[in-house]
Amino acid sequence: LGTDLERRHGDALVLVSTDGPGADVEIDEITRALAADGLAPEVLSPKDGLRYAELRRSGRGSRPGTWKIGEDMAVPRSQVVPALAALREIGAEFGVSTEVVAHAGDGNLHPTVFTPQQPGETEPPERLVRAADALVRRALDLGGTLSGEHGIGRAKRPWLADELGEAQLALQRRLKAVFDPHGLLAPDGFLSEDHTTTVLTRHEVPA
Repeated sequence: LGTDLERRHGDALVLVSTDGPGADVEIDEITRALAADGLAPEVLSPKDGLRYAELRRSGRGSRPGTWKIGEDMAVPRSQVVPALAALREIGAEFGVSTEVVAHAGDGNLHPTVFTPQQPGETEPPERLVRAADALVRRALDLGGTLSGEHGIGRAKRPWLADELGEAQLALQRRLKAVFDPHGLLAPDGFLSEDHTTTVLTRHEVPA
């Protein structure tokens, strides 16, 4: 958003970086491997490489005037392409826009679903929430997990049993009770019995 990346590279970009004493050799090998698969790799200057890396880090920036839900999930590397295809399909099914930044090398995806806020709306439309739910469930179907790096908070708690199963979740709650019998630690955390928190809390209010 607000860059020339789409004009230069289309709707998808894979950024590969190397470092250390063998960085130049590794870049040459990666370039040859990509070219052998029919791709057209571009070796960036150090300055451009830093710019692209910063754009990757800030790739989920603010979108004033929209409702958005950002996810953090991971799938096996063999399922990255099906997961990306699912994101596009889910966007089309629910009539929302989609985008994703990722640590693609380890299957860690950060997809976002978003839609413009309509006049008078005070909460995200139900189709946006349903799209986020479908996306999480598709990741689980692909052998993935609810969170690749940011953990399970209140917003993701409703899906925890879908990944772990009720028996595993009950075991974790019993273990917590041994060390915290009065429920003083993280009373609203992911092991809470309260499942009323939903993804509806995770939206961006327009400026």
